[in-house]
Amino acid sequence: MKLSLLALLLVGTSARADIIADIEGFTPAEKNVITFALGQWESIIDNRVSLDVLIRKDQLPNGVAASTDEIQMDAGGFPQHARITINDEPSPFFPWFVDPTPSANEEFAPGRTEDSWVALPGSAAAGGYDLLTVAEHELTHALGFSILFPLFAAHVQIGQDSLRYYEGNGISVPLTPAFLGTHIEESLFGPDLMNSVLQPGQRFAPSYYDLAILDDAFGYGIPLGPPPVTAPEPGTLACLSSIIVLLAAVFRAKQRARL
Repeated sequence: MKLSLLALLLVGTSARADIIADIEGFTPAEKNVITFALGQWESIIDNRVSLDVLIRKDQLPNGVAASTDEIQMDAGGFPQHARITINDEPSPFFPWFVDPTPSANEEFAPGRTEDSWVALPGSAAAGGYDLLTVAEHELTHALGFSILFPLFAAHVQIGQDSLRYYEGNGISVPLTPAFLGTHIEESLFGPDLMNSVLQPGQRFAPSYYDLAILDDAFGYGIPLGPPPVTAPEPGTLACLSSIIVLLAAVFRAKQRARL
């Protein structure tokens, strides 16, 4: 069985971040999924991080699955506090998929990358948005994947194509237009946990590039190893102009749950 990068990182990891979470308004099954996501992040980041996070369930605008705000930093610019809000209902048409076994992916088939999966037809996961993916996505924001953190923002540059890029040590990753927040641009990079939208039946774990960006910006001590042999597979708009990428972003935001 082929393990994702996240699974490999969890093997033998001893150092742990300190994430203190107040989880409000969720069912026991939902809380179990969120607790699992917290444990994954605690295990792959060293003890440089001490994060206090409120994770609550509340109403958000239609089409918005979750959001992260109230971000605070310590004197060194490292994450200290955040509030994550997860929508009561991610969509009028699709409920949450609350995985009873979040440590396994038995409801899914492998996706286009080693850190993505697609729900098997007829499975419970096929008819909903994956709560585990959304929790991991928002925790990635809380841990620094946002231009609200100066240590991250210092690496964001405008390319010759007028698009935003995260430029780090051996890393160049396209970002979405600013109105979609801080996310990886799917049309130029391909599917990733940190895309701005999510389809029903999709599952993602943090990719090499998600982890490499956080490690580059904050020095988290994540033992990444070499980059994937297979480069990210861009979407069909990879060679089009920045205007087309912008229009594609607007279309995606209307068609799927926004993160």
